[in-house]
Amino acid sequence: MRKHWKIAKLFVALISTLCLCGCWDRQDINDKSFVIGVGIDGHKENIELTVELISPVKPAESLGSAGGGKSKSIVYSSVGTDLSDCMSKLQGKISRKLFWQHNGVILIGKNFAETDIKASVDYFARNTESRLRPMVVLAQGKAGDFFTSPTELENTSSEKIRELLTIQGYRKYILSYLLQRIKGDSDSFVLPMIKQTKQITKPKNSIQLNGLGIIQNNRLIGRLNLADSSNLLHLFNQTHFNNPLITHLEKEGSITIQVMHLNTKIQPRIKKNRWQATVEIAYQCDIKENTTRESYDEPATVLILEEEMKLEMKQRFERLINSWKKRGVDIFGFAETFHRGYPKEWNRIKQDWKDIFPTVVVDVQIKFDINRPGNIY
Repeated sequence: MRKHWKIAKLFVALISTLCLCGCWDRQDINDKSFVIGVGIDGHKENIELTVELISPVKPAESLGSAGGGKSKSIVYSSVGTDLSDCMSKLQGKISRKLFWQHNGVILIGKNFAETDIKASVDYFARNTESRLRPMVVLAQGKAGDFFTSPTELENTSSEKIRELLTIQGYRKYILSYLLQRIKGDSDSFVLPMIKQTKQITKPKNSIQLNGLGIIQNNRLIGRLNLADSSNLLHLFNQTHFNNPLITHLEKEGSITIQVMHLNTKIQPRIKKNRWQATVEIAYQCDIKENTTRESYDEPATVLILEEEMKLEMKQRFERLINSWKKRGVDIFGFAETFHRGYPKEWNRIKQDWKDIFPTVVVDVQIKFDINRPGNIY
């Protein structure tokens, strides 16, 4: 009986080996080309797609230091009627299969963004090989040109763009965020924008942040400068690694104040069919630089400065909000705020929000505390 049991177990083991498939579906890393950045240019019916790929290097080269101004990447481009057509033509130029899971940047050219930004991300949202984590960025000019820009400290242009946006506080603007905003309550939102600038010293061209692009109905309609972009981030309760600086001008110089902590709350209210919102922003700041005659080493002088900054920041936010309220462009997220606070009322008027938004009364309240005036010499 034991002998029969051993034979049965041996038979099952032999049969099990038939289920082992070996390496028939292996995917060798040497057969793949890693996409790290994508650029989209042109318009709806004539799209130019540019991809930045990691350049294969020899073992001796891979031991070298990072950065150094020479990009360790290869750039390819193709033209087609849509992104699927571009992808097919692009794959026909490359000897390795494109691998999309390392893609970190989707760069959209200004001309394409002015036609239909939704068409640029639909392919990546549906593609099962693509993640929803790439940063979505607008380019002032042609997106494909940014991938040939000198990289200075980073190995590739895509890596430089990601690091630049991350350190400036724009890490949340990824593909999943864009898809949420496209389907959101408001038809308007913002995306970070970059530009290329010429320099006297090497490298001659450099990539820099160029504020925030304003998107309405999936089209680029305008841009916020760097100062207004920073103020908008404050409304979103966001700061960044290089904490934002606020410059206060005096008659005999200026004071640069660094924001150390920030807390923003937006409270919606509906009274007698009047839509209102209270924006409360609390600052905790340090004095970074002072070129005035006042040293601000006494509590009384610091208190005067705090009151001046309260008024100045209130005026900045009111100017920013009112300028876009007049155009019916809700880039501030008031639509989502009212939807969460008053869901029944929102469902009743959501189709008319573009007409209601300019009538919303917004009250900005600023709390400004300067904790440390710095080392006084």
